[in-house]
Amino acid sequence: MKSQSNPSVFLIVVLVWTWAFSWTALTGQSKWNTPEGDTYVLLGTLGSMGFVPLAVLFALREGGWRTVVGFLGKTFIVPLQVKPWLLALVPAALILVGMFLGANLFWRGSWNFTPALGLGLLGILLFAWLEEVVWRGYALPRLLERYSPTGASLRLGLMWMLWHMPFFWVVGYSEWGPWGFLAWAPFYFVYTFYFTWLYQRSRGSVLVATVSHTAVNGVIQWFQPLSIENAGSLFAAGVLALFLFRKSRMDERSESVD
Repeated sequence: MKSQSNPSVFLIVVLVWTWAFSWTALTGQSKWNTPEGDTYVLLGTLGSMGFVPLAVLFALREGGWRTVVGFLGKTFIVPLQVKPWLLALVPAALILVGMFLGANLFWRGSWNFTPALGLGLLGILLFAWLEEVVWRGYALPRLLERYSPTGASLRLGLMWMLWHMPFFWVVGYSEWGPWGFLAWAPFYFVYTFYFTWLYQRSRGSVLVATVSHTAVNGVIQWFQPLSIENAGSLFAAGVLALFLFRKSRMDERSESVD
């Protein structure tokens, strides 16, 4: 059954919410580690995590708690085939290749392997899961009800790309700024197409998408050669080639997953 809410409106509301809170928080970034900076930290948290309560509110308005449980329950769709799990790791493998080429062939950078263990790894996994529950669990199925896989990916990819923009000005990434965002923007945009294809191949499994997202975030944070931002464009080109190769197959499976 087609959902009553407009997913494009949801994406716009999420983007406005994130930008409003995140950019306001960044104005007080120099005070984040001081008592008077607590308000700015709270604003930043609301900005980066606001998509979760917004998805719940939209789902409640759409069909009550049953709808909320419905999209949260997609987390527990576990494909029994091995192939979807292997496909989930392809983006992380591609970005590793991009980093290797960037560090060893073009910029001669050095590798810095700093694995996030314990709470660090749990944090990467948790945030990836929260994103995927909303992007692939809530937004994507509703977009696929109204648009082709390509059209749905275009809309979600554009929003996801712009949604990440404020984070490039956060301490630790602030040296990247606008150039870092421009380098990574193709990555976020094209990765959305791969996510759509993976979503359909795994019969709507949010868990498979979470594994892919976690693997990519882990690689980005664990392996940091010089000019890491340049790896985004290399990776985007690889995923774009894969998407174009599979486009006809993806369009054949355009029926949305309930």
